Amino acid sequence: MILATLKGIVVAIIVSLFALLQQASNPSFYAVGRKPNKPVFRLLSDKHPDDVTTPGLLMVRIEGRMFFANAQRIQEKIFNLQEGMELKVLG
Repeated sequence: MILATLKGIVVAIIVSLFALLQQASNPSFYAVGRKPNKPVFRLLSDKHPDDVTTPGLLMVRIEGRMFFANAQRIQEKIFNLQEGMELKVLG
């Protein structure tokens, strides 16, 4: 109401673009475990203590796109998540 209709639409578009850029640069990220006897993976939490994990293997899920602009941030999150774990390299 303060701005004219066209100016309000332009402001809304700009705010939406900034929100989209922030969401794309910082996607949701968490470790997952497998539901027992099912091919279903879900967030590791205290609600599901019986979820299956493999010692030495960290499985993660990134909810969003990974591209050159956010790859460094995702790498840092993976390194922070693996601290204190004894991971093995398979291959």
